Amino acid sequence: MARAAVSKTAGWGFESLLTCNKNIDGVMKEKIIGFFEDVVKEMKKVTWPTKVELFESTKIVIVVCIILAGFAYGIDMLISQVMKGIF
Repeated sequence: MARAAVSKTAGWGFESLLTCNKNIDGVMKEKIIGFFEDVVKEMKKVTWPTKVELFESTKIVIVVCIILAGFAYGIDMLISQVMKGIF
């Protein structure tokens, strides 16, 4: 069985574009290395919290979550009582 040419330019003297990208592995390797170098540079700029700041922030988050959960519970109970009264 013979195979038909897939490209519309077959027989017109055009070369495949794949031959132009012989060094694609080297370019990708450089991009990946550059990316990780940039990550290291940016991580050095980060201001990390102290243990005390982290502990205080964690307490605030937990308290706010408890308050919001209580609020949601209260609204849910109120709406369910209203619905029971209606139906």
